[in-house]
Amino acid sequence: MHQGDKQNIILKTYSFMSKISLAIKITSSSLAMEEVSALLNIQPTYSHRKGDLYTLNTQNGHLRKMWNHDFWEYREEYIDHDIYHTKDFISRIIRTREDRFKELKKYANIVFFVTGYFVKYDKARFQFSRDEFNLLTNTGAEIDVDLYFRSDSI
Repeated sequence: MHQGDKQNIILKTYSFMSKISLAIKITSSSLAMEEVSALLNIQPTYSHRKGDLYTLNTQNGHLRKMWNHDFWEYREEYIDHDIYHTKDFISRIIRTREDRFKELKKYANIVFFVTGYFVKYDKARFQFSRDEFNLLTNTGAEIDVDLYFRSDSI
């Protein structure tokens, strides 16, 4: 078996699986991202600073731009969709830091972000208990849920 064949098999296997991504995204123009990490006692999986350069791909080539805010993100991804992952993330990451998120909300915008990539409609669901929904609301976080379906697999 050639190396390319092995990669194709892995890609084909994963292309028929569901994936879920859970994240806390924090933006601020006045709060240093190191302060966010210290307050939450979590290291970000991605961050950038106000003034950092980034590149946009456009029809006419590449465009260099500068971020106008600081950004801090903590993300976990799973190659299956089990509603337990969402409940565990809320309990482990948010509930244990509820007061810290409330404090952060005074200086920053907070988004609880859920992205689901599904291959079957029957797996495409998210459910928040009243308690979980109230917890997210009480922290001041916005809730953003995006669902995507692979039409060639349905």
